[in-house]
Amino acid sequence: RLGFTRQEGYVMKRAGIIAWVLVFLAAADLSTAATFTVNPGESIQAAIDGAANGDTIPVRPGVYNEQWLIKKRKNLQILGIISKTGKRAVIDGATLPGGDLVTFDRSTGVTFANFTVRNAINDGTLWNNITVWNSSGIKVQNNLINNGAGAGVELGLCVSCVVSGNKIQGNGQS
Repeated sequence: RLGFTRQEGYVMKRAGIIAWVLVFLAAADLSTAATFTVNPGESIQAAIDGAANGDTIPVRPGVYNEQWLIKKRKNLQILGIISKTGKRAVIDGATLPGGDLVTFDRSTGVTFANFTVRNAINDGTLWNNITVWNSSGIKVQNNLINNGAGAGVELGLCVSCVVSGNKIQGNGQS
């Protein structure tokens, strides 16, 4: 016996439990998801590359002339911000050398929503506006997808992927 009364032992036990809870909460705060907002003139791909799994990337309205590769990512949210006047973030491939504009490769649970994706060109290959390859749980939602040389959205080896609420038109293989 250590010389504690029953009441003192109870208080010490509760203090120990509280200390463990505080350690757990402090560790949880270190792993919270971050948000990286992209403005016109900045690179969305750079935000994707710098994000950790579970982060959110809101993209402000404007035209972005770039291609993206979302590779081996989990639970990333890439969300176009729609302005009060209806303007969106636009992924435009008209000036790019060729290639799919947005590619998901071996990713899980990524959401891509509220963008305009247009003008994947035909340089001898019919490039797609959006390609989802060997991934699961990808959500492509509420996008305007048009004028691609290939498919508006192509799914290959995709498990439980959702393409919904998009307006897809004028693509070579819609």
